[in-house]
Amino acid sequence: MKTIAIISPMILPVPDVNGGAVEHLITQIIEKNEKQGKVNIDIYTCPNEKIKNNYKYTNIIQIRKSLFRKILIRIINKLFGTNAFINIRYGNLKKTFLKKEYDDVIIENNMLLYLYLYSDRTNFYFHLHNDLTYKDKTLELYKRIATTCKKMIVISEFLKNKLLSQFYTDNVVILNNCIDLDKLINYPKLELKELDKFTKDSYIYGYVGRIDDDKGLLELLTSFNNYRNDNDKLLAICPDFVHKKNKCDYEKKLLFEYKKNIKNIFVTGYIDNKVIGNYYKYIDCLIIPTKVEEGFGMIALEGLAFRKKIISIHSGELPNILKNNGSIILARKDFIKKLGEMIKKESIKNIKFELDDNFFDKYSVEIYFKNFCDIIDCK
Repeated sequence: MKTIAIISPMILPVPDVNGGAVEHLITQIIEKNEKQGKVNIDIYTCPNEKIKNNYKYTNIIQIRKSLFRKILIRIINKLFGTNAFINIRYGNLKKTFLKKEYDDVIIENNMLLYLYLYSDRTNFYFHLHNDLTYKDKTLELYKRIATTCKKMIVISEFLKNKLLSQFYTDNVVILNNCIDLDKLINYPKLELKELDKFTKDSYIYGYVGRIDDDKGLLELLTSFNNYRNDNDKLLAICPDFVHKKNKCDYEKKLLFEYKKNIKNIFVTGYIDNKVIGNYYKYIDCLIIPTKVEEGFGMIALEGLAFRKKIISIHSGELPNILKNNGSIILARKDFIKKLGEMIKKESIKNIKFELDDNFFDKYSVEIYFKNFCDIIDCK
């Protein structure tokens, strides 16, 4: 049996005890492998007290930092940026990693960490989860990784085509993201009296996701405040920016828009994916206002799983996921105004939701794990 290493992005813990899309996908691999016993896995992750290392085929390796190192990293990040002195940021990880031998090493979406750990002594794979223009990543970085890794794994047809439009490489493979439909739909039920009261006799627009600028929540709040009808309300399933003490500039802007319309906007705070269905059930129309090209679009997949009408900006893989099911795709230009006009005219309320019975087959956890094993040649 092969022994492989999966290096998490080192931002959130694995398993996904604190959420995170990439971390959730790694957790799906762990759990499915526990049932099938295809490979021995070492998971390298940041530490968390909630992690339980009780797997048969997976060893969770938590990379801890001393208090001194944590303080030093914060100072360096502030003065020089997060990419400076990578040996200080990931030195403990590399020291632990080099003590072991692996058949394959999969680096999850952290390009600088790939370059820091790479050697030709084993097979390295890079799993790309975002668009090429994401943050400070350069085309040169993608080229360097593509020419050294055994395979570059991407999460969608859109991302593969985007990559190949920039330079040719013959080692790009697609591993579509997955969704555990049974767990998502059959969620533990919660009693949410406050939300029951908020949504009563109203049409509920919903937002699900992070609160960074890329995701477009500020634009959504602006559009909703300017164009909403009397019985319209907005449910924001996202981290709590309202009661947070130390707010960044973006969170202050969100709060400013929120205060314009407090009675008609509900911010849930962080919600564990295991119980998120309790909140999705209140949404009549899900809005995806992302400002960047989405490499995949897990929120869209979740929305379809709960049979929600969806308005989305034209972005990345989203049009491919949302075609032929009644969803509305709006062009990026003048998105706030176009979205507002749709809310004002209430035209979304007349859209009929449609979905093929076998739509989710290619996004199942079983197919995801099978394709993962095929990619790393694990029989």
